[in-house]
Amino acid sequence: MVGKMAKKVTTPRLAICNIFGQDAEMLADFAYTHGFQGIDWSIDLNISEEDFLRKMYQLKEFEVRYHCFFYNIDLAYADHRSEEAMNFFRHVIDLVSAASGKHITIHIGLGEHSSQELDWQKGIENLSSLVSFGSGKKITVSLENIINAWTHNPKLFKTLIKETGAGITFDIGHAHACMKDACEVYIKSYRDRVFNAHIYHTEIPRVGHIAPDSLDEIFDRLELLSSAPSCDWWVIELFQPDEILRTRDFLKQYIQLSRRDFEQPVANM
Repeated sequence: MVGKMAKKVTTPRLAICNIFGQDAEMLADFAYTHGFQGIDWSIDLNISEEDFLRKMYQLKEFEVRYHCFFYNIDLAYADHRSEEAMNFFRHVIDLVSAASGKHITIHIGLGEHSSQELDWQKGIENLSSLVSFGSGKKITVSLENIINAWTHNPKLFKTLIKETGAGITFDIGHAHACMKDACEVYIKSYRDRVFNAHIYHTEIPRVGHIAPDSLDEIFDRLELLSSAPSCDWWVIELFQPDEILRTRDFLKQYIQLSRRDFEQPVANM
Protein backbone atom coordinates (compact mmCIF):
# COMPACT_ATOMS: atom_id res chain seq x y z
CA MET A 1 0.00 0.00 0.00
CA VAL A 2 0.97 3.60 -0.50
CA GLY A 3 0.26 6.46 1.89
CA LYS A 4 1.38 9.98 2.74
CA MET A 5 3.80 11.08 5.38
CA ALA A 6 2.12 11.51 8.75
CA LYS A 7 3.71 14.79 9.79
CA LYS A 8 1.64 17.98 9.99
CA VAL A 9 2.67 20.76 7.63
CA THR A 10 1.77 24.36 8.47
CA THR A 11 2.15 26.91 5.72
CA PRO A 12 3.61 30.05 7.32
CA ARG A 13 2.28 33.50 6.56
CA LEU A 14 4.97 35.76 5.15
CA ALA A 15 5.16 39.21 6.72
CA ILE A 16 7.24 42.36 6.41
CA CYS A 17 8.25 45.10 8.83
CA ASN A 18 7.09 48.70 8.52
CA ILE A 19 9.88 49.47 6.08
CA PHE A 20 8.42 52.88 5.20
CA GLY A 21 8.53 54.22 8.73
CA GLN A 22 5.05 55.05 9.97
CA ASP A 23 3.53 55.31 6.47
CA ALA A 24 0.93 52.56 6.76
CA GLU A 25 -0.72 53.31 3.41
CA MET A 26 2.52 52.91 1.45
CA LEU A 27 3.31 49.75 3.38
CA ALA A 28 -0.13 48.28 2.65
CA ASP A 29 0.31 48.99 -1.06
CA PHE A 30 3.73 47.30 -1.10
CA ALA A 31 2.52 44.28 0.87
CA TYR A 32 -0.55 43.82 -1.32
CA THR A 33 1.39 44.24 -4.57
CA HIS A 34 4.00 41.67 -3.58
CA GLY A 35 1.76 39.07 -1.98
CA PHE A 36 2.56 39.39 1.72
CA GLN A 37 -0.05 38.22 4.21
CA GLY A 38 1.08 40.09 7.28
CA ILE A 39 2.69 43.16 8.80
CA ASP A 40 5.05 43.08 11.77
CA TRP A 41 4.56 46.65 12.98
CA SER A 42 7.16 48.41 15.14
CA ILE A 43 5.29 50.77 17.43
CA ASP A 44 6.35 54.42 17.48
CA LEU A 45 6.52 55.87 20.98
CA ASN A 46 5.76 59.38 19.75
CA ILE A 47 2.38 59.01 18.06
CA SER A 48 -1.03 59.37 19.72
CA GLU A 49 -3.41 56.49 20.29
CA GLU A 50 -5.77 58.04 17.74
CA ASP A 51 -3.03 58.18 15.10
CA PHE A 52 -1.93 54.63 15.91
CA LEU A 53 -5.46 53.27 15.49
CA ARG A 54 -5.90 55.19 12.24
CA LYS A 55 -2.74 53.58 10.85
CA MET A 56 -3.90 50.14 11.94
CA TYR A 57 -7.18 50.73 10.13
CA GLN A 58 -5.16 51.34 6.95
CA LEU A 59 -3.71 47.84 7.44
CA LYS A 60 -7.08 46.19 8.05
CA GLU A 61 -6.65 43.77 5.10
CA PHE A 62 -3.62 42.18 6.79
CA GLU A 63 -2.91 40.35 10.01
CA VAL A 64 -0.76 42.67 12.11
CA ARG A 65 1.54 41.62 14.92
CA TYR A 66 3.54 44.08 16.98
CA HIS A 67 7.25 44.50 17.58
CA CYS A 68 8.20 46.47 20.70
CA PHE A 69 11.63 47.61 19.62
CA PHE A 70 12.36 50.05 22.44
CA TYR A 71 15.92 50.80 23.45
CA ASN A 72 16.56 51.20 27.16
CA ILE A 73 13.00 50.49 28.28
CA ASP A 74 13.56 47.27 30.14
CA LEU A 75 11.55 45.03 32.45
CA ALA A 76 14.76 43.84 34.09
CA TYR A 77 16.20 47.11 35.34
CA ALA A 78 17.39 46.73 38.91
CA ASP A 79 15.96 50.10 39.97
CA HIS A 80 12.70 52.07 39.68
CA ARG A 81 12.97 52.07 35.88
CA SER A 82 11.68 48.50 35.75
CA GLU A 83 8.31 49.56 37.18
CA GLU A 84 8.21 52.44 34.69
CA ALA A 85 8.86 49.91 31.94
CA MET A 86 6.07 47.67 33.27
CA ASN A 87 3.60 50.56 33.16
CA PHE A 88 4.74 51.43 29.67
CA PHE A 89 4.36 47.86 28.36
CA ARG A 90 0.91 47.56 29.95
CA HIS A 91 -0.03 50.68 28.01
CA VAL A 92 1.35 49.12 24.82
CA ILE A 93 -0.75 45.99 25.40
CA ASP A 94 -3.83 48.17 25.91
CA LEU A 95 -3.06 49.89 22.57
CA VAL A 96 -2.62 46.58 20.79
CA SER A 97 -5.83 45.27 22.33
CA ALA A 98 -7.68 48.36 21.08
CA ALA A 99 -6.42 47.49 17.59
CA SER A 100 -7.61 43.86 18.02
CA GLY A 101 -4.03 42.61 18.00
CA LYS A 102 -3.10 39.20 19.40
CA HIS A 103 0.71 39.13 19.51
CA ILE A 104 3.56 41.34 20.70
CA THR A 105 7.30 40.72 20.71
CA ILE A 106 9.47 42.25 23.42
CA HIS A 107 13.15 42.18 24.39
CA ILE A 108 15.21 42.06 27.54
CA GLY A 109 18.60 43.74 27.44
CA LEU A 110 18.04 45.78 24.28
CA GLY A 111 20.27 48.83 24.50
CA GLU A 112 23.41 49.95 26.25
CA HIS A 113 23.28 48.24 29.62
CA SER A 114 25.97 47.42 32.11
CA SER A 115 25.67 44.08 33.86
CA GLN A 116 24.87 45.91 37.09
CA GLU A 117 21.81 47.63 35.60
CA LEU A 118 19.80 44.44 35.07
CA ASP A 119 18.44 42.15 37.75
CA TRP A 120 17.70 38.53 36.82
CA GLN A 121 14.97 37.89 39.37
CA LYS A 122 13.23 41.17 38.65
CA GLY A 123 13.32 40.35 34.97
CA ILE A 124 11.62 37.00 35.58
CA GLU A 125 9.00 38.49 37.90
CA ASN A 126 8.13 41.35 35.58
CA LEU A 127 8.07 39.27 32.41
CA SER A 128 5.82 36.72 34.14
CA SER A 129 3.51 39.53 35.21
CA LEU A 130 3.42 41.00 31.70
CA VAL A 131 2.67 37.60 30.15
CA SER A 132 -0.26 37.25 32.57
CA PHE A 133 -1.48 40.79 31.84
CA GLY A 134 -1.33 40.09 28.11
CA SER A 135 -3.15 36.79 28.51
CA GLY A 136 -5.99 38.63 30.23
CA LYS A 137 -6.32 40.71 27.06
CA LYS A 138 -5.97 37.61 24.82
CA ILE A 139 -2.54 38.80 23.69
CA THR A 140 0.49 36.51 23.53
CA VAL A 141 3.70 38.12 24.80
CA SER A 142 6.78 36.61 23.15
CA LEU A 143 10.45 37.17 23.97
CA GLU A 144 12.99 37.54 21.17
CA ASN A 145 16.55 36.22 21.28
CA ILE A 146 18.96 39.08 20.58
CA ILE A 147 22.75 39.23 20.24
CA ASN A 148 23.54 40.74 23.62
CA ALA A 149 22.55 40.52 27.29
CA TRP A 150 20.93 37.35 28.60
CA THR A 151 18.98 36.20 25.57
CA HIS A 152 22.01 35.67 23.36
CA ASN A 153 22.82 32.72 25.64
CA PRO A 154 20.57 29.75 24.74
CA LYS A 155 20.54 28.36 28.28
CA LEU A 156 19.50 31.67 29.83
CA PHE A 157 16.99 32.32 27.05
CA LYS A 158 15.28 28.97 27.62
CA THR A 159 15.26 29.55 31.38
CA LEU A 160 13.45 32.84 30.86
CA ILE A 161 10.85 31.08 28.69
CA LYS A 162 10.44 28.26 31.20
CA GLU A 163 10.13 30.52 34.25
CA THR A 164 7.78 33.12 32.74
CA GLY A 165 5.53 31.27 30.31
CA ALA A 166 6.41 33.72 27.53
CA GLY A 167 6.18 32.76 23.89
CA ILE A 168 9.21 32.80 21.62
CA THR A 169 10.02 35.03 18.69
CA PHE A 170 12.91 33.12 17.18
CA ASP A 171 15.29 35.39 15.30
CA ILE A 172 17.30 33.07 13.06
CA GLY A 173 19.75 35.82 12.13
CA HIS A 174 20.57 36.63 15.75
CA ALA A 175 20.86 32.91 16.46
CA HIS A 176 23.32 32.48 13.59
CA ALA A 177 25.37 35.48 14.75
CA CYS A 178 25.71 33.93 18.21
CA MET A 179 25.78 30.17 17.57
CA LYS A 180 26.52 29.70 13.85
CA ASP A 181 25.24 26.23 12.90
CA ALA A 182 23.95 25.29 16.37
CA CYS A 183 20.82 27.45 16.29
CA GLU A 184 18.53 24.63 17.41
CA VAL A 185 19.81 25.00 20.98
CA TYR A 186 17.66 28.14 21.41
CA ILE A 187 14.36 26.33 21.08
CA LYS A 188 15.20 22.75 22.00
CA SER A 189 12.38 21.40 24.20
CA TYR A 190 10.34 24.60 23.62
CA ARG A 191 9.33 24.32 19.97
CA ASP A 192 5.66 24.50 20.93
CA ARG A 193 6.32 27.99 22.34
CA VAL A 194 7.64 29.45 19.07
CA PHE A 195 4.94 31.70 17.59
CA ASN A 196 6.96 34.09 15.43
CA ALA A 197 10.18 34.04 13.42
CA HIS A 198 12.45 36.77 12.09
CA ILE A 199 14.06 35.75 8.82
CA TYR A 200 17.37 36.93 7.34
CA HIS A 201 20.83 35.39 7.21
CA THR A 202 22.82 36.96 10.05
CA GLU A 203 23.54 40.19 11.90
CA ILE A 204 26.88 41.98 11.84
CA PRO A 205 27.49 44.52 14.63
CA ARG A 206 27.40 48.13 13.40
CA VAL A 207 26.34 46.88 9.95
CA GLY A 208 22.94 45.35 10.59
CA HIS A 209 20.90 42.51 9.14
CA ILE A 210 22.39 40.65 6.19
CA ALA A 211 20.14 39.10 3.56
CA PRO A 212 20.71 35.50 2.45
CA ASP A 213 22.46 35.01 -0.88
CA SER A 214 20.71 31.71 -1.46
CA LEU A 215 18.12 29.39 0.01
CA ASP A 216 20.95 27.09 1.08
CA GLU A 217 22.24 29.71 3.54
CA ILE A 218 19.06 29.55 5.61
CA PHE A 219 17.67 26.14 4.64
CA ASP A 220 18.58 24.30 7.86
CA ARG A 221 17.10 27.09 9.97
CA LEU A 222 13.87 27.03 7.97
CA GLU A 223 13.72 23.30 8.60
CA LEU A 224 14.07 24.06 12.30
CA LEU A 225 11.21 26.57 12.15
CA SER A 226 9.09 24.04 10.29
CA SER A 227 9.51 21.66 13.22
CA ALA A 228 7.86 24.23 15.53
CA PRO A 229 4.11 23.51 15.21
CA SER A 230 2.88 26.96 16.28
CA CYS A 231 5.32 29.03 14.22
CA ASP A 232 3.13 30.24 11.37
CA TRP A 233 4.46 33.83 11.21
CA TRP A 234 7.67 34.39 9.23
CA VAL A 235 8.80 38.01 9.15
CA ILE A 236 11.42 39.00 6.60
CA GLU A 237 13.35 41.37 8.86
CA LEU A 238 15.13 43.28 6.14
CA PHE A 239 14.56 46.86 5.05
CA GLN A 240 15.58 47.19 1.40
CA PRO A 241 12.79 46.21 -1.01
CA ASP A 242 15.09 44.27 -3.37
CA GLU A 243 16.49 42.19 -0.48
CA ILE A 244 13.00 41.60 0.89
CA LEU A 245 11.66 40.36 -2.44
CA ARG A 246 14.66 38.13 -3.11
CA THR A 247 14.33 36.58 0.35
CA ARG A 248 10.57 36.18 -0.20
CA ASP A 249 11.36 34.15 -3.31
CA PHE A 250 13.71 31.90 -1.31
CA LEU A 251 10.97 31.33 1.26
CA LYS A 252 8.39 30.53 -1.40
CA GLN A 253 10.84 28.08 -2.94
CA TYR A 254 11.33 26.43 0.44
CA ILE A 255 7.57 26.20 1.05
CA GLN A 256 7.04 24.59 -2.35
CA LEU A 257 9.79 22.06 -1.64
CA SER A 258 8.26 21.26 1.74
CA ARG A 259 4.84 20.67 0.21
CA ARG A 260 6.31 18.42 -2.45
CA ASP A 261 8.17 16.37 0.17
CA PHE A 262 5.01 16.14 2.29
CA GLU A 263 2.97 14.90 -0.64
CA GLN A 264 5.58 12.34 -1.68
CA PRO A 265 4.00 8.91 -0.99
CA VAL A 266 5.78 6.39 1.17
CA ALA A 267 5.25 2.66 1.23
CA ASN A 268 3.32 1.20 4.16
CA MET A 269 4.94 -1.95 5.43
